Amino acid sequence: MENNNFNISQTLSIMLLHCCGKALYNEPLKIRQELVNRIWNLLKAKEYKLTIDHYHALLQTYIDNDYTIDSNQFLQNMTIFPEYDTYCLLLQVPSTDNCAFADSILLKIQQNTLPADKKIYNALMYAYAINGDIEEVHKIIELVQKETIEPLSAVNDIYLMYALAKNGDNKTLIKTLKNTKLSISDMLKLVKLLSLSKNDLCIKGILKCAQSLVTEEEEVCSAITLLVHAGHIMDAYKIAAYIPINTEFQNIRKILVLCLFKQVIKLNVDPETILKLVHNFKTKDFTLDIWAIVNQCALEENNDTLTFRILDEMKAMGIIINFDHVRPLCLHMQKCNNETDIYSIIRKMIALNNTINSDMIFLNYVFPVINTRDPIAAILKMQEHGINTKENCKIDLYINPQYMNSEQLYLHFHELKNDNKNFRGIARKLLMVSCKENNVKVVEELLENIKYNNFEWTPGMKMCLLDFYVKRGMIEEALHTVDEIQCQFQHSIIDNCKILELVMQLVKLNKVNEACNVIQKLNNHPNDIRKMMNLLFERGYWRNHELEYLILAQILENNTDVVTNQIKEDSLLNELRYLKKEDIITITSTILETHNIISKSCLKSMYNLTLSIYDEQGDYERALELKTKMNSKYNTQCNL
Repeated sequence: MENNNFNISQTLSIMLLHCCGKALYNEPLKIRQELVNRIWNLLKAKEYKLTIDHYHALLQTYIDNDYTIDSNQFLQNMTIFPEYDTYCLLLQVPSTDNCAFADSILLKIQQNTLPADKKIYNALMYAYAINGDIEEVHKIIELVQKETIEPLSAVNDIYLMYALAKNGDNKTLIKTLKNTKLSISDMLKLVKLLSLSKNDLCIKGILKCAQSLVTEEEEVCSAITLLVHAGHIMDAYKIAAYIPINTEFQNIRKILVLCLFKQVIKLNVDPETILKLVHNFKTKDFTLDIWAIVNQCALEENNDTLTFRILDEMKAMGIIINFDHVRPLCLHMQKCNNETDIYSIIRKMIALNNTINSDMIFLNYVFPVINTRDPIAAILKMQEHGINTKENCKIDLYINPQYMNSEQLYLHFHELKNDNKNFRGIARKLLMVSCKENNVKVVEELLENIKYNNFEWTPGMKMCLLDFYVKRGMIEEALHTVDEIQCQFQHSIIDNCKILELVMQLVKLNKVNEACNVIQKLNNHPNDIRKMMNLLFERGYWRNHELEYLILAQILENNTDVVTNQIKEDSLLNELRYLKKEDIITITSTILETHNIISKSCLKSMYNLTLSIYDEQGDYERALELKTKMNSKYNTQCNL
């Protein structure tokens, strides 16, 4: 808009204003409000025709951003006449005149120049409450009762609590809260009022009275961002740490913690404050890896200094620093363009823990991004930066696990395990390879290690294990694995080939019903059932001694006639398989002429077989001739 002269629609301009409010929940209020002002000034500069919807969108954004305005001045600057909703919205915007604007609106209601209803009274109570005027809130409540407007005691209590929070009357506030279960929005408003009024002693108690958080993490992140940038970091911490969250939604806790550390690091808060937050979180019974989270946030903000400060703190606390802790740094190095920065990072990483495999770091993360065209110059640079080089600069041969065979993976797995290093990644890769190679001994050993160390399963690991169980004929284990995949990895799809292999094993064991259930339960598309049934035919599960398994193909459609006829036609074709098709036609035609020597059902099978050959050859004239002849002479009712 600023760089182009094109006109935007009314809908888009209103949408742009709305987008500068709570939609930018991860951005500081200052940045959000700067965007609002830029858009509004641009609309006015281009002499855009403003409507009442534009003003209402602007006011809603002010409410979202807790932006303080002069309400009377806003009305004077409007280029169109305000509506009833305009006054309701203005009352919810923080005003520079404290309660003067609310008093003027109340006077208009008393003079009957504004309609009196629940909406305007709620807005008035809110305006008085956020300014801490409890007496006026009580007056509005009495007025509502007097005018027989539908009372909302729960809403009234909330407004009274807002006023108590603004005034710092913690004792009365806690007493009022005892019989109230706050919504997330009301709780956050109370916390913000308490924090910004420097009355933060009862924030923990208020958080405990809130409903459990389910999906409102964006609103909570917005409150955390507001408090961090207002300088109330410990109050923001209390929200992230103490807000109640249902057990099944604990991933939301990580989102809130990430939001807190991102905003704190963006604000360039001193490392000691950040470490204090980390230690506070560590005292909580969370399953989150707080060190990993804060490291991630620091690297996203390109704050290497903070990252190493955190790693130093971990080392001082006796935490063993392994490659998993420095992997994010290695990935960060690949983005560095300055070789000096890379060498500096490497030197610090190796100093943290001499058990970290420096060869692996160099081979996989350093050499690919530095200039090694002149090896001697590269070695001298390393030495200049205090990085020791080996005799003759010969690095031990190291094969990346990506290129190891199963035997090498197995040896590497035990090396890492014996050295008390993290072997989760190798265990995962070795399990997948061993399942593919049907190595029972190694698979069983790995399953024990994974269970003992409580390693997290991936969809790929479970898929390989399913394949292994099916190949081994371990049907019960395979079915159990299928259930686990569906339960734990709801967005993962088991491909049809794996499903079919399992189904065929069930069919071989004469477990037709279970096979049908598997197909119905696991089909990825409505047409997949038919495709899998056809594939059973193609793979030979309807020939010779396995003809009884044909029932599986049609059982879902109850086509018993099709099953019977197909078996007979297949048997006949199997007997004539060494003959040319023309010879088959001659033989079947001769038998049909003298059909009295065979049963009527076999006659029908021969008839269908002959017609199918005609159809394959495109000889519809002979096919129609045979059909007419058979229907008229022997009254055999078959279809082409």
